[in-house]
Amino acid sequence: MLRPVLVLALTSASFAADIVLKPGNLPAVLAQARKAPKPVRIFVEDGVHPLTATITLGKDDSQVTWIGKNAVFMAGKAITGWQKAENGLWKAPLPDQAMRFEQLWINGRRKTHFTWDEWRKLGRDTGNLFAGPLFEKLAQRDFRLKPGSPAAKIGFKPWDLTLAGVRKNDAKWHALAAQGHNYPTWEADAQPCPAPPYLIDQDFEHAGLGTLGIRGAKYSRENKGESIGVTDETSSPLSPGSKRCLKVQDAPGLQHSYDPVLDIYPSTWDTSTFHIAFDVMAKPGADWFFEMRGKNGDFGHGPYLRWQNGQFVAGVDGKTVLATIPASEWFRVSLTATTGSGKWAFELTRQDGTKKAFL
Repeated sequence: MLRPVLVLALTSASFAADIVLKPGNLPAVLAQARKAPKPVRIFVEDGVHPLTATITLGKDDSQVTWIGKNAVFMAGKAITGWQKAENGLWKAPLPDQAMRFEQLWINGRRKTHFTWDEWRKLGRDTGNLFAGPLFEKLAQRDFRLKPGSPAAKIGFKPWDLTLAGVRKNDAKWHALAAQGHNYPTWEADAQPCPAPPYLIDQDFEHAGLGTLGIRGAKYSRENKGESIGVTDETSSPLSPGSKRCLKVQDAPGLQHSYDPVLDIYPSTWDTSTFHIAFDVMAKPGADWFFEMRGKNGDFGHGPYLRWQNGQFVAGVDGKTVLATIPASEWFRVSLTATTGSGKWAFELTRQDGTKKAFL
């Protein structure tokens, strides 16, 4: 959506600190990385890295790049003291009698506890049976059993499924069921719950440097020096406490003069009212535009805003001048548009806090 430079990806990545993670040193390395200047690289040595407690990563762990090849993080407990037992089995005491485990690894290979046949040879589950039950018509949900069903071998006795639910010879059951056939508010009650609003509430403060940082966003890369990504070079004074923003960097030789374009696609939407707000600033020599398009992607069919050479205008023809805003000044765009109405409302907030509404 932009040309030379719009500050709304990090153009080059350098790391403030490099840390080496050795097996058994994870908690100390995490603490060191959280205190170190960002961004940080952690080089993970090969081998098994034991986990003695749950590791939770949060906002303090952003801007951290992990690099490794043959490292394994293992939270399992070693079982030692193995002794031969009867029937070719082995046994060992558990390090914690209350522990419950689902996987067993021996010499680096995952093992099953028992095969079904091995389990039954131990005299377990000898009365159970694994076989197809021979339903009459499974696809039609007819669960009556055909003659010769193996279910009879374990004592199952077929019963009359027509006796389930409303009893065929019970007048009281029929009368009771009939009372439920009239639902006067069915048309309203049967409507599906409304879909929750598609919400993007992004301040970039916890997004990794160089990432897009917006759910559902993308742009087509030509790898000619252009970029879109989070930066900490500047931030909007209209959002107190913020230290980051999204930077769009143009480059010469791109296929289209309007590239790079940041596209945001809601995952599902049909007809609705959209509320959009963002802070924006353009450096000298840059220009940018914002637009909303319908499902068919038709140009100029929705709200269109452009800033160029200090002029902030609406409409693809650029004839509706909204304000004169110099380069390097932040301002806020707040827009409300309803699909199919052909109308939209807009509010402009300048860096000094003054506001102006447009209909």
